Amino acid sequence: MSDSLLLLMQTDAEAAKELSEFFKSVFVKESSEPVPEFNVDSDINTKTIDNIEIQPVEVHNKLASLKADKSPGPDGMHPRVLQEMANVLDVPLAMLYNKSVKDIILREDWKCANVSSIFKKGSKLDAGNYRPVSLTSVPCKILESLIQDSVVKHMDDNEFINVSTWICE
Repeated sequence: MSDSLLLLMQTDAEAAKELSEFFKSVFVKESSEPVPEFNVDSDINTKTIDNIEIQPVEVHNKLASLKADKSPGPDGMHPRVLQEMANVLDVPLAMLYNKSVKDIILREDWKCANVSSIFKKGSKLDAGNYRPVSLTSVPCKILESLIQDSVVKHMDDNEFINVSTWICE
């Protein structure tokens, strides 16, 4: 962290640059190495997810349950509009999501985020006392949630997760 004081900087742009540099310095970049192969014991249940098929009703339920007061991502898709248009958007979004899953391609604009700094505690003069918050595409978050639901259901259906170990007595 540099010794510069955020509040004494002359412009918002300089403060943003200082925060950006600090956030970059503590960011951990994911490895580009391929995921390692795992040797699976033949006695272990090895059922895989062959196909994730997203249904319009699932998309509709996610759209309808959006928090309308949240901020849009860099694509400008506001949750309130998505929520109010659930009856119209559920089928085309399901088609888009299924194509994305089938082709294993995520839209480029869904990979973008608007990063804001949120003050945590301590001196407001120290960039280390701010945390970055990323606003990402709401439709992409819905896709992520639908895929997560599919994976969790698959794991539950195939007893990969033992829920009894989660219960505290």
